[in-house]
Amino acid sequence: MQTAASPTFPPVRERWIATGSLLLGMVSFTIAAMVSNVVLPEIMTSLRADLDQVQWILTGFGIAQTVVMPMVGWLTSLTGHRVLYLGSLLLFCLGSVCSGLAWSIESLIFFQIVSGLGVGLMQPLIAVIMYQIFPPKQRGLALGLSMVGWSFGPAIGPILGGYLIEAFNWRAGFYISVPLGLAGFVAALVYLPSLPRPARKTMDQFGLLTMTVALVALLMALSQGRREGWDSTYIVTLFVVASITTVLFLVYEWRCASPLVDLRLFRFMPFTLGCLVVFISTCVFRGTGVLTIVFMQQVLEFTPLDVGWILLAGNIAYGIAVVVAGRMADAMPPNVLVVAGLGIFVVAFFWFAGVNETVTVGTLVFLLTLRLTSFGIMGSPNNLSAMQALSDEHVVMASGIFSLVRSISGTIGTAVSATFYEQRYYYHVQRYAEDNGLSAMGLQEALATVQHFLEWAGELPAFRVLQTDAVLQQRLLAEATTVAYQDYFFIAALIGALSMLPALPWIALCHRLRALFAAPTPLSHPPPQEDDAVFEGVRTSVK
Repeated sequence: MQTAASPTFPPVRERWIATGSLLLGMVSFTIAAMVSNVVLPEIMTSLRADLDQVQWILTGFGIAQTVVMPMVGWLTSLTGHRVLYLGSLLLFCLGSVCSGLAWSIESLIFFQIVSGLGVGLMQPLIAVIMYQIFPPKQRGLALGLSMVGWSFGPAIGPILGGYLIEAFNWRAGFYISVPLGLAGFVAALVYLPSLPRPARKTMDQFGLLTMTVALVALLMALSQGRREGWDSTYIVTLFVVASITTVLFLVYEWRCASPLVDLRLFRFMPFTLGCLVVFISTCVFRGTGVLTIVFMQQVLEFTPLDVGWILLAGNIAYGIAVVVAGRMADAMPPNVLVVAGLGIFVVAFFWFAGVNETVTVGTLVFLLTLRLTSFGIMGSPNNLSAMQALSDEHVVMASGIFSLVRSISGTIGTAVSATFYEQRYYYHVQRYAEDNGLSAMGLQEALATVQHFLEWAGELPAFRVLQTDAVLQQRLLAEATTVAYQDYFFIAALIGALSMLPALPWIALCHRLRALFAAPTPLSHPPPQEDDAVFEGVRTSVK
């Protein structure tokens, strides 16, 4: 770690109290994020909104939090870490309260955008503050603790949301996170130390404009591509706008003396490789997260509450894994843990690719626990490996970029997984229909079996043929659904294996190979020794 001066760290007691105050704020917004997914159907009924309008609650929140993440470095130079964190937490609480008081779907979307702005600033700030209040030998543990809040939210959010809807209404889902957030605000106000403020930066207006337009256009295209059609004029226009403004942003930021986002950080190879690991692994992790939940409800016919209980063990395991892996990263090369975590993910989803409706609950819980544990093992070590290559003054900017990459890749992973599943589903439906039309023997056997079952169940002969066709069609669609999920889980395992490549310690390997194949240094001609001079004299006399 490169440091300009020896920093001072808070005493142990104050350090852990500050960590607890930060975790209170983090748990508050992770619970809110999970509960908001559960209450959407109730919002549709209460506010008389359709599915497209309700989707904007999640889309607006996601766009808002993503847009402000890269601004953390610049905003910290204006206000300092402590003031910015307190302001962002208060902004989130305000947005949550107003969301519970919303009188229309439009007002709810606006207040969720306000909450998203606060969450987008809080996420990188929590990691940065923990990283800087812990000494270098404990920074892996600090980064692990900064991620542990994501185990509490997904663990209790869906279950809590289900009970709140039954006992009260959807508005309670937004209120539930406010007490935790305010408790975290008061604790941080009292115990959070002031950290050295980075050098004040001028406002990069062109960079802010181009980055905002690019991110909004990209995220809107990814969020609405399936509904509008990927080849529709609207979606294609959004992608074109995003591409043009991204190019303008990258060119300007690289040449700007005081950029909004310092792209020169990518000159550090560990940071670049860490971002690449985050991008690939988050894509596949978020994609599998969405499809496994839908798979359990659509194929295995579990209720949302059942899914919450099944995921509970995995979320607890994730919280334990991020802390243990972070502590281990302080004592061993982080790359080893990153590769190990990705390896566990690959094994779990090669196994998951064979799961169908006959799977037991125990096997399902075990595989989903492996999935979440693997992400916990590789998360904090990968962040530590990337940030160790940077000086303390660059850590804030690096954390914002990491959060931005994670947010964008999560949106891409969700969109790609759903699109891939739909294409494979229609492919398998068509293939099964063609195969069964050609296989007369198999079709006759299936018809006879179903008709015999309907006869045993007391179905009238006049309706047996129609019922038989309906049962067979339903069975073929269910089989196509299962195989389409299996196809994606297999591809996810392959992508997980691919993400292991940038996680390897390439710099150390290059140094070793360079040392191994380096040409030997030629020795200079040694000066004549005394024995050599005597020998030369004897040889001259003989001549």
